Amino acid sequence: MKFLTLFVFLTSALCSQAWPQEVSDRVFVDGNVVTVDENFSVAEAFVVRNGRFALVGTEEEATEFAAEGAEKVDLQGATVIPGLIDTHVHSTSAAMYEFENRVPSFETVKDVLAYIKQRADAAEEGDWITMSQVFITRLEERRFPTREEMDRVAPKNPVLFRTGPDAAVNSLALELSGIDKDYQPPEGSSTRVERDPETGEPTGIIRSHGGVVKVTPSRKSIGADFEDRVEGMKKLLADYNRVGLTGLADRNVSDSSIRIYQTLKDRGELTCRSYLYHGLSNRGELEDLKKKIDKIATHPLREKDDMLWVRGIKIFLDGGMLTGSAYMKEPWGLSESYGIVDPEYRGVRYVEPDKLYEMAKYALSKDMQFTAHAVGDAGVETLVNAYSRIAENDFPIRDHRPCVTHCNFMSLDAIDKMAKYGIVADLQPAWLWLDGSTLTHHFGDERLTWFQPYKTLFEKGVVVGGGSDHMQKLGGVRSVNPYNPFLGMWIALTRQPKRMDGPLHPEQKITREEVLRLYTINNAFITFSEADRGSIEPGKLADFVILDRDILECPVEDVKDIRVKQTWLGGKTVFDRETPWTISSWSDKGAFTSGIEGPACDKEGNLYVVNFGEQGTIGKISPQGEAELWVKLPEGSTGNGIRFDADGQMYVADYTGHNILKIDPATKEIIVFAHEPKMHQPNDLAIGPDGTLYASDPDWKNGDGALWRISSSGEVTLLADGKGTTNGIEVSPDGKKLYVAESKQRRILSYDLSEDGISNEEILIEFEDHLLDGMRCDIDGNLYVTRHGAAKVLKLSPTGEILRTIELPGGMPSNLCFGGPDGKTLYITEVENREVLRIRVDKPGWSVSMFQAE
Repeated sequence: MKFLTLFVFLTSALCSQAWPQEVSDRVFVDGNVVTVDENFSVAEAFVVRNGRFALVGTEEEATEFAAEGAEKVDLQGATVIPGLIDTHVHSTSAAMYEFENRVPSFETVKDVLAYIKQRADAAEEGDWITMSQVFITRLEERRFPTREEMDRVAPKNPVLFRTGPDAAVNSLALELSGIDKDYQPPEGSSTRVERDPETGEPTGIIRSHGGVVKVTPSRKSIGADFEDRVEGMKKLLADYNRVGLTGLADRNVSDSSIRIYQTLKDRGELTCRSYLYHGLSNRGELEDLKKKIDKIATHPLREKDDMLWVRGIKIFLDGGMLTGSAYMKEPWGLSESYGIVDPEYRGVRYVEPDKLYEMAKYALSKDMQFTAHAVGDAGVETLVNAYSRIAENDFPIRDHRPCVTHCNFMSLDAIDKMAKYGIVADLQPAWLWLDGSTLTHHFGDERLTWFQPYKTLFEKGVVVGGGSDHMQKLGGVRSVNPYNPFLGMWIALTRQPKRMDGPLHPEQKITREEVLRLYTINNAFITFSEADRGSIEPGKLADFVILDRDILECPVEDVKDIRVKQTWLGGKTVFDRETPWTISSWSDKGAFTSGIEGPACDKEGNLYVVNFGEQGTIGKISPQGEAELWVKLPEGSTGNGIRFDADGQMYVADYTGHNILKIDPATKEIIVFAHEPKMHQPNDLAIGPDGTLYASDPDWKNGDGALWRISSSGEVTLLADGKGTTNGIEVSPDGKKLYVAESKQRRILSYDLSEDGISNEEILIEFEDHLLDGMRCDIDGNLYVTRHGAAKVLKLSPTGEILRTIELPGGMPSNLCFGGPDGKTLYITEVENREVLRIRVDKPGWSVSMFQAE
């Protein structure tokens, strides 16, 4: 790598006149600035002026160049990369996917059926229950839920389980849609109803189900209005910024979704530069389709704009690889998982080659970038051949940058043509990680030789970009598909699928330089914006990301766990993890088991969390965010809540051993501080100003619980029995109140606390849904409460008023604690992603004051 010194030459090529010196500059110094320029140079400083990079070079050069009075930002050696771009999202629909119902992650068909039953139990008879994009190949069984299975869990509700263009439905859904033994799809339709080979009855699996399954809205449906959709999109964009994204390409937008983008832009709330592909149905006569292309090509947002640009057109050419409908050169092969019974079946092609050629030619002639969903190798070759035909017979296409969307299954011939004619590729590494194992199981290794061949694409000179195909849920990893770009980079570096022992065709691994180009300059090129973004160079928009580690030098396994410190868009911060109420990750996702709980900080600022990597352990995360296994508990013990006393001694609720353990951090000696056989399971702990411990003790099976007091000598006293499922527990800063969360009863109780015990029970607050878990008080007595299943932490006043709702990227927060140098950092344990989250708040936790009082 070369060291870089670059200046802005103030000529008419960049601007009409020199920037006035009174403009306020920001000078960023002492950084590891990975520019991703042509030479992949690394600098140590840069200057931002008027929202663009003005100079990139050494600290001395940057300081000398900047205007007088410029603000200096010390990067303290942190790595800086260009703002990241995702070239394949469906953001407006993804933002609303969980508007009415939070959808958990599914590992098995049993999980799916449990969720359908939960929905059916809460629905009115006859209401539709719909699930979309739960890919069957990502379930352990690798199959759709059957018609009969869905009948059992939802006998009085029609059910639609959709994966891509294909679906599985139950008997009532078939009946309401008029699909029976004699049903025939409309003429010219690509719909195919799978049937029992012996009886001819529909099995419930319908290929290309659109338009034939007659879904009607639920009578209980809340229904999102336009402002709900705008607010949902705003939250999603904030989470994109949280993982370093400053740009996106939304493929398949409609006029209504464009309106959402436009509204956010008009309000100054569009925090990702948005390049839009307008969706276009392939159905209808060619002349009618040309009129639709004309309308898109004259859209008011067709003119280039740095923030919002309608520049592309997208159609669907074939089906999906995860539904067994991608258009393949060779037959798919018989498959019970995919429901394929025809040995000659090759998938689905929605557009005939001649029609595809005419549509692409007309769109490109109108200077609209054309792309098509093409997954199978036959689908990819069909599209590439259409583009090649235009280039060979009509006009050059390189400057129009025609695109292939997905192109998972490729061929060397298609790659050579793409390189020859300037056809660009939009790939999503997540498919390899999530689905490589299933595809290998079905097709075998040889047939996957050209599956996402990143190295060959780079070597041949094809511009390939990295995207996610994000279509549902909020959260960089829990989403479908995961939009965390560092996970995508790690996948392209390792080619390691889930549930598979080794990498998939490791000869197609690419380098760290190439994976960075995948999400920066290459994606900028694909979206016609490489002159303005994609690298850190003078004259370009100041979109950049500050990381918590060096992406070029850290161990390869750490790449997926890189966390963003700050994200800048046009020289302004759109994410800063130190800003109050800003959520960021503080551990690697999956670092803990599903028993992640019990966070507590010691006086040095180290964070301790139970079940690090395996049950029965405690992990330690340093103030710098470095995690390690700290201690293993005695055999038969499993920790839950943790507390420290004023002397720095640790207490752990051991729910399997019915103990309160005491650990000396200096020696890691573990003793049984208190034991009570009558405890169901000591769950969470609270500590009063005098050092007295209080333990919640739920009996989950019977839905009740107890409360215990443990003196400084280890004496255990029953405070109350026959309560609800006691879970979170906390003492007020003055030691006069005890707060108890009853999880299943969905309420928080308040008690007067004295030497004699507890009295004057009052309901502080009640909820209609979801569970309650851990709680902590700040120094003013406000109570922070985890809402397990609701993806929220609430800040309550001492009287139960909701002061603030903090929405989380994971659905199941289990506990929390205060820490940090000033006590204003809130750490939250989250079960769905098995990680620790971090939020800066306005007031310190009261328990931190025990250490500060010393």
